[in-house]
Amino acid sequence: MMMPTTMSHTRGGSPRWPTGYVVTDPVAWFDAERGTLLRVMRLAAQWGFDELAWEPVLAAVPYYDHRSLFQDWRRSHRIALAATRAAGNARGQAALLQGVGQVHVYLDEHNEAQKALEESLRLYRGLGDQRGEALALSGLATVERVREHYDLMLRHGYAALDLATRVDMRPMRAQLLGAIGLVRFETGGDPAGAALIEDGLRIARELGDRHRQAVILRHLSRYHQICHDYAAALRCLTVALAILGEIDDERCAAYTEQRIGGVYADLGDDVRARVALQRAAGVFRRIGDRQNEADCLEQLGELEHRDGTPHAARAHLDSAERLREAIAMT
Repeated sequence: MMMPTTMSHTRGGSPRWPTGYVVTDPVAWFDAERGTLLRVMRLAAQWGFDELAWEPVLAAVPYYDHRSLFQDWRRSHRIALAATRAAGNARGQAALLQGVGQVHVYLDEHNEAQKALEESLRLYRGLGDQRGEALALSGLATVERVREHYDLMLRHGYAALDLATRVDMRPMRAQLLGAIGLVRFETGGDPAGAALIEDGLRIARELGDRHRQAVILRHLSRYHQICHDYAAALRCLTVALAILGEIDDERCAAYTEQRIGGVYADLGDDVRARVALQRAAGVFRRIGDRQNEADCLEQLGELEHRDGTPHAARAHLDSAERLREAIAMT
């Protein structure tokens, strides 16, 4: 059984041996061995085994991503990055910096994310590693999308898509087509954006990648919402939420609930909108996703203002503003 994730990483040159057994529930295994794994990484780094330090760190990223264990993610990468730098291991550094960039994105540390990903890109280019270059460019596209620098997002996104096509990275192609398509439609009303999203969804379905299907269905729901086809938007989101529930991805389910709340708000169904947004905000608060928590609180404030409860609206809007001020200071 594969761990549900849209994360990809670079492989190194550590020796590999057949284990003789299959882990039927990898998430449960990682839950049980989480502390042991960090100790093994630290020992490998201390003993100068840089390859054995960085490869297990990267292998654990889908787990850290799935469980939103951002501090374990950051700590493990810091340990392994020191080992690879000491050894002059450019491939290990490039791969780890890509992971560092992603966790900075999750923690709303956009300047640090950009620096890490630009360094990762420079190292991958020096190695002639087009697959790694695509990964770093995709990360930079994400940073610029979050910053709402859409021209830069499209520039990095298309560069990553070209490389992903050249080296046959189909999962990444699916992911990039969905993201690029949505940005093109949201920012310019480009009808070709919907076709790109559909292409990404088709590839994800061909791959049997249900997690990526759920993510791209969320993009497609936004297209339908903008087109005022709310029934189609809710159908996409309902399927996405069911998939994410089956694979126990709480964070991506919260993104989906947030989108569901927005659709119900557009429909004037404030009760359903409020329930979905409150659920999403609770998850974001617990995992430390300040940007999305702020967005949910702002939407809740707007609903309460519309419903004639200005004091409750002001409380939510003020909380959202404080969160955004905290993000701006990081």
